[in-house]
This record gives sequence, C-alpha cells and structure tokens, in this order.
Amino acid sequence: MVIPEQIVEEETKWVTANGYQFYTRLFKSAIQPPKATLLFMHGLGDQVDNYRAMASYLARAGIQFFGFDQRGFGKSGSKASDLGDNGGMDNVVKDIAAMNSLAMIDGVKHFMFGISMGGMHVLNYCLLYNQDRHIAGIISQVPGLKSLGFLLPSDEDVKSCEVDSANRKVKRSYKSTPETLCNNQESLKRWESNDRNLGYSALGTLVDMYTLGPRITARAPDFTTPVLLIHGDGDTITDPNATRKFFAGLPDDLDKKLKIIENCPFHVLNCAVGL
Repeated sequence: MVIPEQIVEEETKWVTANGYQFYTRLFKSAIQPPKATLLFMHGLGDQVDNYRAMASYLARAGIQFFGFDQRGFGKSGSKASDLGDNGGMDNVVKDIAAMNSLAMIDGVKHFMFGISMGGMHVLNYCLLYNQDRHIAGIISQVPGLKSLGFLLPSDEDVKSCEVDSANRKVKRSYKSTPETLCNNQESLKRWESNDRNLGYSALGTLVDMYTLGPRITARAPDFTTPVLLIHGDGDTITDPNATRKFFAGLPDDLDKKLKIIENCPFHVLNCAVGL
C-alpha cells in the first residue's frame, strides 16, 4: 500500500517511570483522531531510533506510534550507565505497563508490536496484564521464545546467575554476522556506526530470555489476546520452530495468524532497522 507523504509530527521526550529515565519517541498520526495507537518494543542491543522510517509510515497511515529505549538499551541505557542490562523481567513488564499508559488514547484501539526480545516481551505482557483487554491485539515478529547461536547462554551461565545475582551484571560480548541479520547494506552500515547498537549484553538479560521463552510457550493455551506471529524460516538467532510451537498451542477460537516467510535466512525483516 502506498501512503501519501504527509508531514508527520515527531516528539522526543524523557519520561521517568519506576525510578528510571526512559528516552521516548512519539510519531503523531497524520489522521486525527488516530485509527489506532501502537506501543513498539525493540530487540536486544537495539533502540527505537532505528525504526523512524517504519514509525513515519504507520503515522501517515493513521496509526500513532509510541516507542522507547528499554531499560539498559539505547539512550536510556546510556543515561543510566547500565547498557545491556534490562534489570530483570519484573522491571520490564512494569516498564511496559507505564509506557502503555502514555501511548493509549481513550476510545482508540491500542496495539503492541515487538521484535525479537521485544516480540517475547509483548507476549509475556499480555499473558500477565491483559485480562481487561486494554491491548486490542499484538504483532510479535521473530519472538525470542527460544534463543539460538550467540544468544544462547551455557548451562554454566544459567547456574551462575542462580547461585549469585551479581553474575547477572557480567557483560557477555556477542557478534552477529551480516548474513544472519539482513541483506540491506545501508541498514547494516547504519547499525555498525552507532555505538548504542550493542554487541554485548548483561548475562542476566540473556539468561532471562532463555528461561522466559519456554514458560511463555507452555502458557500458550491461556493466551487471550489476538496475535499475529511473523518469522523467517531460516532465522538462526531466534528459533522459528519455537514460534510455530507457541502458535500450535494457542486456543482454537483465538483470533490468530502465523506468517512464516519461506526461504528467509534473516533475523531482521523489512520493518526493522529502519528499513
């Protein structure tokens, strides 16, 4: 669909929530009132500024976009000097709740869209907090329900975090290769040139992803939020088979859709990294 090139009003703001300062970006809908509002959740090592092109596209189509640099990532993590450390999943879901309250507009349907680690977060949030249906639906792209490759912590890493919580803050470097991310060279160069696009993570953050994913999958029969799941069939960073398994476990009467992109070896799909 071709969207007219209207001017989209953008707003950046620092917001304090749960004792932490978050960098936020709002792309106001070119259509007022908006057709819908959307809270966006980026992935591991990522930041909301990478998604300006997608946010502008959605805003021109009448979907008001609100995103933020998660705890430990992007400008939020830089300001707090805790880059790579999400502070634990209990903090993450509380942060999401606070950001949803800022993004929502009375009388307008509200959705969530998460990519990779963010795709896992939106699923977890709706399992825990969406009994009142304030989230009308979610898109979860390449969700981190099962880590692969450089995201996969060892058994020793998991045990070390269980034995001593101080080990959660140990930094673990990782290196993704271009052929596993995407085939857009301009986007890859933009990613590599920004030092807030991280090549490391706190060990606790990696362990949280590894342990939370299977728990979310086990609770798929309890899921009540309409959901679109998207994954490339050749992703080597988060497992497309885990996405398939989660979808298979969803209730039969749920409004749901699974889109597996065939012959796609990339983790980053068209809407990510500013594509």
